[in-house]
Amino acid sequence: MQALVCCLMCAALAWPVQGQAQEHERAPSQAPLAEPPDYRSAIESAVDEYELGNFAEARSQFQRAHELYPNARSWRGMGMTEFELRNYPDAIDHLERALACEIKPLSESLRRETEWLLERARGYVARVTLRLEPRDASVTLDGVPLEPAQRDVLLLAVGDHTLEFRALNCQTEKRNIKVTGGEQRTLQVSLRDEATLREGRRWYKNPWLWTAAGVVVAGAATGIAIATARPDSELARPQGGTTGISLAGPP
Repeated sequence: MQALVCCLMCAALAWPVQGQAQEHERAPSQAPLAEPPDYRSAIESAVDEYELGNFAEARSQFQRAHELYPNARSWRGMGMTEFELRNYPDAIDHLERALACEIKPLSESLRRETEWLLERARGYVARVTLRLEPRDASVTLDGVPLEPAQRDVLLLAVGDHTLEFRALNCQTEKRNIKVTGGEQRTLQVSLRDEATLREGRRWYKNPWLWTAAGVVVAGAATGIAIATARPDSELARPQGGTTGISLAGPP
């Protein structure tokens, strides 16, 4: 009996420790339940810089606050600064996240303002849907490699852009895109196999092929020359038609 009581006491003491360990394991993947000590000062600094028109500095402070405590308000602040810096694809991404985030969610008035700004940002980009073969081809946008998750739909800011596509044993291909803003398009890219291209080049450069082609051309030229060398009387001789009617009349 005493041994049973001892076991129960040990289990009771161990249970809170186990619960704390599980809570500690979950904490890194979840946002803090309350604002960390430095979060408020970072937000206030970001707002001050934004109101002064120092948008790069404001973005830095909003990012610092977001790292401490990611929430809808910090997403919105970063989206607003990206918009002012004319980084419209990033502005769209951040503003969409702000509207979807449930941590410190936006009030109705802030949601309306955010949706209005989001629509403005969408008017300054092109939405390009990629249809790529092979699917595992790498994509570079203006010299910057894109992650696989970024390749299906591209948001391109107004201006000229260069897309480059590479795949193993395939010919590299480049596409130039000019964006005026607000357009939506689908880009189909099928990279050609290098082995097939090499085979085609060998066929194209085959000397026997061009020798045979030369004989055909020479024969055609000889036939034309013979036809043009016929006497006028022979060329003027009437030829039989297919109507069955003779112009000479009855015999």
